[in-house]
Amino acid sequence: MNEDENVRKLLSILDEQYDKSPYYVGSSILRSKLDMPVNELRVYAESLYEEGYVDKLEGLAPTFILRMKRRGHEFFSQMNT
Repeated sequence: MNEDENVRKLLSILDEQYDKSPYYVGSSILRSKLDMPVNELRVYAESLYEEGYVDKLEGLAPTFILRMKRRGHEFFSQMNT
């Protein structure tokens, strides 16, 4: 799977939770759904965080949780049009 596909799948999972409480998705769920090691997942998460598309909260290493921001939701919507 290439980088664009990984980003699209990650955003798709976060978009499913965008308007549903608790809004955040744990790294363990993302790893399971994307079949990707946490170190690889972290690279994509950091990139989306730096672009302002997601909020990221760190847990005990190596865990984290992500929440899609409005900007990320709009970006993902544009990717699918």
